[in-house]
Amino acid sequence: ADDDVFTVSVNATSGGDFEAQPTAPAAVETTINDGTTTDAPTLRLTGDASVNEGEAASYTLTLSEAPTADFTVTIVVGHKTTEDGDVTPVTRDVVIAANTTSVDFTIDTLNDSLNESADDDVFTVSVNATSGGDFEAQPTAPAAVETTINDGTTTDAPTLTLTGDASVIEGEAASYTLTLSEAPTADFTVTVVIGHKTTEDGDVTPVTRDVVIAANTTSVNFTVDTLDDSLNESADDDVFTVSVNATSGGDFEAQPTAPTAVETTINDGTTTDAPTLTLTGDASVNEGEAASYTLTLSEAPTADFTVTIVVAHKTTEDGDVTPVTRDVVIAANTTSIDFTVDTLDDSLNESADDDVFTVSVNATSGGDFEAQPSAPAAVETTINDGTTTDAPTLTLTGNASVNEGEAASYTLT
Repeated sequence: ADDDVFTVSVNATSGGDFEAQPTAPAAVETTINDGTTTDAPTLRLTGDASVNEGEAASYTLTLSEAPTADFTVTIVVGHKTTEDGDVTPVTRDVVIAANTTSVDFTIDTLNDSLNESADDDVFTVSVNATSGGDFEAQPTAPAAVETTINDGTTTDAPTLTLTGDASVIEGEAASYTLTLSEAPTADFTVTVVIGHKTTEDGDVTPVTRDVVIAANTTSVNFTVDTLDDSLNESADDDVFTVSVNATSGGDFEAQPTAPTAVETTINDGTTTDAPTLTLTGDASVNEGEAASYTLTLSEAPTADFTVTIVVAHKTTEDGDVTPVTRDVVIAANTTSIDFTVDTLDDSLNESADDDVFTVSVNATSGGDFEAQPSAPAAVETTINDGTTTDAPTLTLTGNASVNEGEAASYTLT
């Protein structure tokens, strides 16, 4: 009742042909009361229809008449088709000060690497509640404003990182992770290359393969199998690399730069492994010819591998084959060696069980294996008569003269 009072008063008079003008009467005060209806002001919300990513969108709240006390508006920033990486959802208060009719405010957007489009990244700004202002009634909430986030003037790419095991036990799988700095909106394909640095195919299998980070996720794990061999590993001997060769998809503005490759060292396992050594050769040979043999390793040594072989009699004699102990070398980075054993040609009839000699492994050394291989089974070789028939030479010697009554001497050889 004492808030809305106006006065009607007399300020001056003139005319009337009076001797003097009358004294001004007392003013009349009139109070304005609320009517039978409750009136509310109109509240409008306006703002940017679009904004470049990473910039601030501007908005204005406007009242149709100035409040006599501060007027608080609770606004809500929410997703329509945006995500948290585009704009941050928030509920906050904005105040139109007493005796003013409007206030400006801004909403920050975030800069990402994704391709934006008119219908892909839209957020809303709306009025949730109002209070204060000393109005008869609070205004109706205005229509929400929709703002589209567009790509900026620069092309942004996410960051791709590759992490993984620095070392792995031979025969086990090494683990790796590909991580994006932000989630793609479509599947993101990474082509990874497993290659040798100081390893060989017996340590790890070189391969190029695709690994996929699924849409709306940021990372994927994958493994690389290593092979168990018999060689001694060391920190600088068996190292392979895992690197990124290419990327595609993800619906980014630009593809990320390839991350640094990971080097993984293969270490010896808890068990000691030895290669397999085999000895093969001729089951039979014609007398006077050379019998052939082969020593074979199941994997190539990294250093020369020495095999001590023994040629020995089983039913042969020195006139058939010469017993000997000798070294045969399988060179580094090879897996086999051939060698021969010479037999001797005589005039005796040979038979399958009469003239048999053996070739066996007595010892091994070198090769840089974790352990030396077990000796292989010996090879037995039978000496057969050749295709020609051999006869011995028979000589007769004796006295050219003798005294009568004495015995003459002769020798058959």
